[in-house]
Amino acid sequence: MEMESRPNVLVEPSDKVVETLRLAVKRVGIDEFSKKAQISPGLIEDLVNRKAWIPLAALRVACEINKASPDASSYTKSIARCIEGVQLRIPPEELKLERKPPITEVAEVPAHIKQPPIKQETKAFPVYRMLIISTALCSMIFGLSFGGYLIGRGYGILYAGAGLFLGIILGLILTVFFIFKLKRFLM
Repeated sequence: MEMESRPNVLVEPSDKVVETLRLAVKRVGIDEFSKKAQISPGLIEDLVNRKAWIPLAALRVACEINKASPDASSYTKSIARCIEGVQLRIPPEELKLERKPPITEVAEVPAHIKQPPIKQETKAFPVYRMLIISTALCSMIFGLSFGGYLIGRGYGILYAGAGLFLGIILGLILTVFFIFKLKRFLM
């Protein structure tokens, strides 16, 4: 567990929270709990005796330990039930944002190293044109398949299905052809 990367949220030492912590420490021992929660044994004693607010990460470890205990209360196994109705806080030192010092010096670049400004490439083909073309190609596929169906329908169901299928295939072939033909406009 990497507790250093997240802000250290503290939980008010209510009856449920302290009982959850006591049960976990009793189950695995203070040394094992200290290793799992990554806090000192002395601090664990203070937490159990309500002398300090309890780190949320330590409470999470306690709930995980209590899940294996069949005789534990349900609120000692779930962190959400355990902290229900208690206050949470983030210590003030955790709230401080790291600020980078402002840049005070600007380095001069020699004239022989300077390059002309980079031009940003703009797309020559706006999105709405792509939308119009794709709508036209889909309409073409639909029209060809519907036309194939109408023509084949007069000859029977088998020909109607074949006309629908051939219309779709012809539409896809024409779509691929038009995409390669319009490739210079798309890029």
